[in-house]
Amino acid sequence: MKIHHIGYFVNDIEKAREDFKKIGYVEKSRCIFDEIRKIFIQFMRFGETGGGTIIEMISPGEGCKLFSEKFRAQGSRPYHICYECENLEEKIRELQSENFLLIREPQPAPAIGNRRVAFMYGENVGQIELLELKTGGKEF
Repeated sequence: MKIHHIGYFVNDIEKAREDFKKIGYVEKSRCIFDEIRKIFIQFMRFGETGGGTIIEMISPGEGCKLFSEKFRAQGSRPYHICYECENLEEKIRELQSENFLLIREPQPAPAIGNRRVAFMYGENVGQIELLELKTGGKEF
């Protein structure tokens, strides 16, 4: 597995985008609304050239049930690391055998070319996202 991005919760994606630009991030994708999860998502990369760390800004939209009011009140912060894996189901089984809990079943992710993602939780590492390996087509 390799790290694909760091998921970053923000209450206001437009304000966060401008502040991330101030510290050297550039837009990697446009902001989209994920109808499945009821969230706004935009990817940014650190640095003008490829190879920099990618962040996924995530902001709740109307009807979003992924983030409690208590979670939202804590403000902007990183909250998951996304790992790209070759076989999503196999990696889920492997991590479950190591006491990770599957908290969201695999679903397509519109912001990442409809590649499937799953979310897991490990007691000592917190929430992680698993992303199936890209098999062609446009990612963003």
